[in-house]
Amino acid sequence: MESGTLVRIRQLYFYLPLSLSQRDLLTLLQEYGRRSCGEPDCIRVNIIEVKNITGNSDLLQPQLYFCIEAFRTKQAMEAHEHLSHTMELRRFIKQYCQKPETEDDSDEKETVETIVDGVSPFPFRNGWTLKKSYAPLRTPDPKDPWKQRKRALDLLAKDVGVQNITIRVTRLLPARASNIATLKRNVFKIARSHCTKDGVVRVDIIEEEKYPGGIFIIEAYESDDLTKLGYLEYEFEESLQSEVFPYCDADKKSVWKGCNVFPDLEEWKQTISPEKLPEAESKPMNVYQKMSLIFGMGALDKVSTYAKRCGSRILIITGWNQARLDPLLWELDAEMVQGNIQILPPISIPGMLSSSTFEELVQNVRIRKPDVIIGMGGGSALDAAKAVSLFAHPDNETIHSFLQQLRNAEKSELLTFEFFCEGPLLPLILVPSRPTLGAEISHSSIFGFPGIFHACLVHFVSDENNLVNSSSSSKNKTPGSIQNMISLVDARLYIRGHHVVIPTAAIASLILCLESFLCKDSNPFTIALAKEGISTVASYIEKATDDFKSTVVAEKVALTSVIAGLVREGKNFGLTGAIALALSGQSAISFRDLVIHIASITLPYYIAFIRKRGQDEIRQRLRQASKMITGSETATEDDLLIWFHQVIQLVHLPSWKDAELFNVPWKDIARIVMSEFNRVELPVEMSVEDVNSILEDLANK
Repeated sequence: MESGTLVRIRQLYFYLPLSLSQRDLLTLLQEYGRRSCGEPDCIRVNIIEVKNITGNSDLLQPQLYFCIEAFRTKQAMEAHEHLSHTMELRRFIKQYCQKPETEDDSDEKETVETIVDGVSPFPFRNGWTLKKSYAPLRTPDPKDPWKQRKRALDLLAKDVGVQNITIRVTRLLPARASNIATLKRNVFKIARSHCTKDGVVRVDIIEEEKYPGGIFIIEAYESDDLTKLGYLEYEFEESLQSEVFPYCDADKKSVWKGCNVFPDLEEWKQTISPEKLPEAESKPMNVYQKMSLIFGMGALDKVSTYAKRCGSRILIITGWNQARLDPLLWELDAEMVQGNIQILPPISIPGMLSSSTFEELVQNVRIRKPDVIIGMGGGSALDAAKAVSLFAHPDNETIHSFLQQLRNAEKSELLTFEFFCEGPLLPLILVPSRPTLGAEISHSSIFGFPGIFHACLVHFVSDENNLVNSSSSSKNKTPGSIQNMISLVDARLYIRGHHVVIPTAAIASLILCLESFLCKDSNPFTIALAKEGISTVASYIEKATDDFKSTVVAEKVALTSVIAGLVREGKNFGLTGAIALALSGQSAISFRDLVIHIASITLPYYIAFIRKRGQDEIRQRLRQASKMITGSETATEDDLLIWFHQVIQLVHLPSWKDAELFNVPWKDIARIVMSEFNRVELPVEMSVEDVNSILEDLANK
């Protein structure tokens, strides 16, 4: 049987007594439909009233209804049978809907309720996934739990009756088992073509579970234009006659025609995906955040809970200052005292990861045999923890191929590349002790090369089944693309650092957001994120320079750091970031400070380029950014530059000389940056001469 949405069809015959009106029955069915839609894993409920079953007006004429219910899981479908509204429907059937006894009754009784289980492989995601939220029945008023339900029922009473939509239900069975594949293929083909026509609301195909090849076809039409309706039905019937009915058992074909009772017309309608999509007007944004992010004050309090889920042996990777670990160890202390976890001797990373020492680091981690790795510190410590978690599992044999690719990147002077992780991974928890410009949410790590100026950003990509919890056994594997990563961003840790960390992180985040906001290829999602980052930094930057111990400011810095990581799309960067990466291999100051120094040169060039040859939209964004940052509605681009240089003077950055970038081969740096332009976001088209001009000014700084 084809895979698809789980569907249950109830075929209900009602013999209404004179004491019960048609209105009462419809009210009950609509209430049943609405309450069923309120179930967590119920995708959709359709109730169809079939007209003229017997073709006479006898009071004993049965009234047939189809109730079609779609669920996400088998468990939800079975649980539905035991809920109060389902039991209420069954009681109604038992009490009122039995066929009355007559003198000429035969021994064969009409089945009052027939249930057919199956799946709906067509129209796949488009057709069965629409469902309104019936809030009145799902969130009752705590003061008066029946108040909202009564209001919903009052509204139902006004809408009871036939809606302006015509439905036809057809059931087909294959003539032979060998016809099943052809039968299904032709039905799907006809349905795909028919459901896109004007006047056709939807077409659903439901494949029966009990009878292989058994198919229900449900057509829904708008019935305003009876001429068009007749033509559409005839056209669909003709297609079935020529391509489907020859493969069916003619004696077991059934057709019913009626109208919908629930839901209303608008909810039946669907927009079917067109066969050809329109041309893209913006560059797509790849969000590589396949992880759990816990953000806000108190996030660190959850570290022991998440660590215990992953295993008992915990290894902490941190920077050179192990005093930063005190808050983390305090949170883990209670579990350690109780014997639930064991904290292995921590490993300190003195600075940026090096291609020459990474293999030794992985071997040291393997000797300790951890179940879970916790990375705590700045960007370098988190990068190390991320990289180590990918290769430290004893069953992972891919480290040698990674090191070879890293050596090739060094020879080819690459600033970035992707590496596909095929082996089992160790669970990872990240705890940034300072803003890291996105290291806390990305699946990337920066590696330096001995004696080489440029560094390399490696973006790690994983398959869907290589995560392990505490051992290599298959029962401990959890599907997910690097979903073993949990990031706990608690801004309380940030105020424990040096007084320049908060303001410099704010400025660096602003630069990354500003470059992304001005990029000519940014899409609406990136622009919205970048705009929020710029606005947030502008609102607190002056306070950050005066009161770096403020937890309110620290939390805003934490937020903009995460936004800066998102707008970088996990692996891309602006011109400032590309130059900083090209120099960071030998820089004696942090990557964050390097970004700010370089931005003091690149930002004036950005503004000059946009003024000369920028698109109107980019110019408008630049004016908008100037107003947001300076807080003045009359601000110009020059005011933005003045504001930027004034703020830099306030934070007391390490000087450019402190970077100790002596004898830099600037022409080589320009060539490396230019070779990565396919990953560099720019406001306008730039040439080699443009980049050389920027680097010449940087060299003279």
